[in-house]
Amino acid sequence: MQQSELIDRLQHLSQQLMVEAKKIQQLPEEKLPQKPHEKAWNILEIFEHINIYIRKYNGFFEEALRKAKPIVNDPEIKRGYWSNKFINWMDPKVDSMQKMNTFASTNPLGQSIPVKVIEEFITLSERLINHLESAKGKDIQNVKSRLAIPGFKTQAL
Repeated sequence: MQQSELIDRLQHLSQQLMVEAKKIQQLPEEKLPQKPHEKAWNILEIFEHINIYIRKYNGFFEEALRKAKPIVNDPEIKRGYWSNKFINWMDPKVDSMQKMNTFASTNPLGQSIPVKVIEEFITLSERLINHLESAKGKDIQNVKSRLAIPGFKTQAL
């Protein structure tokens, strides 16, 4: 996959998620904290969990993009072992959703999460899309980005 194709795809996915978030914003507020069962997250907790990571990764991407050199052509993206592992791990599989654990520090279960968490998701997503736009002129293949898991680094996007 060429770098431009990857970036376009990520921008498109991010925009789709923002559209869905805006639809969720239109739901009655009393529905948002409802849970399918006691140990499940409600929609506000899901947004808070995602926001925790987007906050971190936006910072990581800014750092990586500052280090990235300009590109002249459209390089092919070659992912390493850990990049593929994390991408496949986090990719939602509708047909075979599996329960995943999270770190205690990123688990919002039981917290009182305000409805504005959805607006924060939209704002953070806009910032992510801007980072992706900035990445179009950079060599992201040869720059590393930190991960939210200590001790790991991988390609920037």
